Amino acid sequence: MKKNLLLFLTLPTLLLSGCNKEETPLEKVSLLYGKMHGEVARWNTLASDIYGEDESWYNLSYLTKLNYAELSGLVNKKENFVLVAKGNEGSCGCWQGFHRAVGIYAVSHHIKVYVIEVSDLVKGSDYFGLKCATGIDEIAIYKDGKILHNHDDNEWGNNYLEFAEWMNQRINLPKMFEVEEDQLEDLYHGNDPFFIYYRRGNCGDCQYIEETSLKDYLFSDRRIESYTFCVDCDPWRSIIDEQGVKHEMDDNTQYDEERTWGEYVAQEYAKKKAHFGMADEEAGLSSGSFPTFYHVLPDGEGTTSNEVIDMAGVFYNDRIDENETIIDTYFTEARLDYACLDYLKSSNIEHKVLLNQKVKEGTYQARINRDSKTYHDGYRPYHEPIFYALLDASILL
Repeated sequence: MKKNLLLFLTLPTLLLSGCNKEETPLEKVSLLYGKMHGEVARWNTLASDIYGEDESWYNLSYLTKLNYAELSGLVNKKENFVLVAKGNEGSCGCWQGFHRAVGIYAVSHHIKVYVIEVSDLVKGSDYFGLKCATGIDEIAIYKDGKILHNHDDNEWGNNYLEFAEWMNQRINLPKMFEVEEDQLEDLYHGNDPFFIYYRRGNCGDCQYIEETSLKDYLFSDRRIESYTFCVDCDPWRSIIDEQGVKHEMDDNTQYDEERTWGEYVAQEYAKKKAHFGMADEEAGLSSGSFPTFYHVLPDGEGTTSNEVIDMAGVFYNDRIDENETIIDTYFTEARLDYACLDYLKSSNIEHKVLLNQKVKEGTYQARINRDSKTYHDGYRPYHEPIFYALLDASILL
């Protein structure tokens, strides 16, 4: 199954790479996360009804419509991403051909494509390197928040192969794929081993490990042969009621006689984390912390507890005292007795137990100053080797 997966992910590129007519290889942009659709068990099956008019094109799950502020956020965070600036306002056949090409490519390669209307973009003071031409669609590939490659739609029309060749020459496909909660359930009900990253978009620990260790690992030439997924757990922290009103964890309005909406949301959030093993006594940390990484050997019956968690790690959730000493951590002597850390026991890492280890001078003050980068840099020499050992053991070929 793993080999079939790898072949599926690389086949479109292999088929088209021989058509490259450019003598000098172009600089490629690596994409961190891809995206899944439908049931994960059928993730290499293309839907047949997604290439219609613009209205249905926007409903394609691989396309994310942005406004000016959201695009500005991607640029400011210096992310790598693919964007379509949509300048046409009709249903001309050439535009539809271009939209069809984008849709087919996104689905068959499992990549995310952001879309912004030129009419929305020009409301801002910066075009982010785009031409912003009315009547023209433009596709752009950003590296570290700046355009590296871009192209108008008016030369492609319905020529999908030419479009795909252009994309294949300019991007490295993602190795980790975003899933929704129902898709995660599908994975646990399956029979194929998989690797899952539980993350929160607003989690500073998650942001740091994504911008450093995870990004460096996935962007390297390492050949990944595993089902490798991530799930954003921020949606678990709110509930939409029957009237369509969204309730957050700080909502003080009454839910029932005993609880506010905020208390109810918090209880449901805790249940979700426990259900997926994040609060497991062995593999998890406390009631569930972020970022959590698990390698899972599903039993086909939907079991999500420690019984199916083969390898585990929870990173950057340590606490230190004023002496720059780690006083609380996931990586303790006691936890090394658990099977989910066998990968760590068999590794040649120097520091497998982080309790009582000294971090870099200034780390404690950095936390007080809310200097997230300096604070996390203080822990990185300890956490990154363990994190890489987990990845090597669970997803590396």
